Amino acid sequence: MLDTLFAGLIHGNAYALVAVGFSLIFGVTHVANFAHGSVFAIGSMTGWWFIAERGWPLWAAVIGVLAVTGVLGLLINVLAVRPLAKAPPIAALLATVAVSLILDNVAQLVFGPRVRPFPAALPTNDLRLGGLRFGTSDVVMFGITIVVMAALATYLKFGRSGRAIRATAQDPDAALQMGIPVPRIQNLAFVIASGLGGLAGVFVGMYTSNVSPTSGAAAGLTAFVAATLGGLGSMVGAVLGGFLLGILEAFGISLWGDGVRDLITFGVLLLVLILRPGGLLGKVPAISAEPMTGTFLSGGREIRLRWWHAGLAVALAAVALPLLADRYTLTVAAGVAIYAIIAASMTLVSGSAGQITIGQAGPIAVGAYTSAILTVVTGWSFWPALIVAGLVSAVVSTVLTAPVWRLRGHYVAIATLGIGSVAVAVIRNWESLTRGAYGIRGIPAPALFGEKLNSAVEFYLLTLTVLLVTLVVITRIRASHLGTVLAAVGADDVAARSSGVRARDYKALAFAVAAFFAGIGGALLAHQYTYIDPSIFNLTMSLLALTIIVLGGLSSPIGAVLGALILVGLPELLRITPDVRILGYGVLLLLIIRFRPQGLWVRRAA
Repeated sequence: MLDTLFAGLIHGNAYALVAVGFSLIFGVTHVANFAHGSVFAIGSMTGWWFIAERGWPLWAAVIGVLAVTGVLGLLINVLAVRPLAKAPPIAALLATVAVSLILDNVAQLVFGPRVRPFPAALPTNDLRLGGLRFGTSDVVMFGITIVVMAALATYLKFGRSGRAIRATAQDPDAALQMGIPVPRIQNLAFVIASGLGGLAGVFVGMYTSNVSPTSGAAAGLTAFVAATLGGLGSMVGAVLGGFLLGILEAFGISLWGDGVRDLITFGVLLLVLILRPGGLLGKVPAISAEPMTGTFLSGGREIRLRWWHAGLAVALAAVALPLLADRYTLTVAAGVAIYAIIAASMTLVSGSAGQITIGQAGPIAVGAYTSAILTVVTGWSFWPALIVAGLVSAVVSTVLTAPVWRLRGHYVAIATLGIGSVAVAVIRNWESLTRGAYGIRGIPAPALFGEKLNSAVEFYLLTLTVLLVTLVVITRIRASHLGTVLAAVGADDVAARSSGVRARDYKALAFAVAAFFAGIGGALLAHQYTYIDPSIFNLTMSLLALTIIVLGGLSSPIGAVLGALILVGLPELLRITPDVRILGYGVLLLLIIRFRPQGLWVRRAA
């Protein structure tokens, strides 16, 4: 038990060092910086390059990493966060998600995707305490955490700019009126926090003995959970949350194996958000609403298709494309239709109800595994399995999100990320049912009247039919009384509740409908791939679905089809490699949020 506790403290020390920077940025800007993990990864890769490739000593490499990541943090604030200062918090959050995609894939292009051994700049297994073995690197990292905390506390209490950071964190507008240069102070916070993230990257790389450009996502999400556990905005809370999370993970892994790591991490995130959103040492956030339809969408309105425009589009998709396209193009077109199904249903939540979700991979995974298990294990036919996949996804998502709707604003969006991750983690660990990491093979092709739809054209026409049904259902809901109420909730949550509307219940209903269609889309993906495993349903899938509706227009089902065509169809048809494709997603998402937040299929307000 003692060795498990010690291992937890070592891992928690690494989490704490990253979480301090995350919490500092949130305290000053009130933005959850999801690019912080990418800065961590770049710090670890830059440290490796300085030491392994350039032959620098450790102290020089640390200084170089601090400089590189500090400048990177300054650029993130200047280019992505500060321009959205007057927008709702969710806009800046999405911008940092876009920056994270960009940085992760730039790092892979620069350094290559492979894992590299980190040079042994300090011994990692040369000390003994009783029966415990550890290294000088562990002692140094622990010492750095203590020094960083003491230095930050002293700086924030006595330093002139440190006091300005505290004043900005308490009330940016009042600080500005008192003559504090708030933009400059926010730049300083990003520089300090990003430098700490890069420093953590070096020592974590030294501890694990290897580094990779792809390590940022996991490190960033774990640090975010640690910061949330301690209390976003609290430096002491970030350290406390890091150590607690490390200990919880260590004992959980000791009891149930490494597969439960994500389940513990994101389970902790959900529990904290539900039971104490302010964390152990932070304040409960006073966010009343997340106005998406008015502010974030710039008062835009959806472009309407005339009946003959819609008829022509359907004729081209249903008749011309199957006659003229080859097998590969039709396979890509089926993928476009599936993602359009998922994205079109999300417009009910993000556009009508005004609530962004960033964990849609969870409902997609539940639908995919439900249909796969029913058809492969129990021998069900495709059509009942498809409907049940949507229903199970809706029920599971409703149960998991039930406590979440008491939250407000971007805290709900963050909670949906945790819910999606928990759902996938359960799938990964429920080996007796889902076969765990091995996945499910031999998923049969859909069948109609006893005939299997094996050809690309048949499967494409199936997905197109489901897409058309989805568009009709979503459009009818938006035009109904229910749609009017959802729009009222999205336009002004407070006013809707003041009028007696149960805003939480309506948001939950919209999410359940979106989860139903996400489950349908997941089932179609499973039958198209014929093989699924948990690694398919990752954060990138959730971000792709979100980027599709942001590109097309958060309130536009037709825009979702356009977004899917651009983001899923064109990269495949142009044979763009996955790394470059995801880099393009990030750039496009950042540009859309910055310059055309209403999306492509929505007109600007007059």
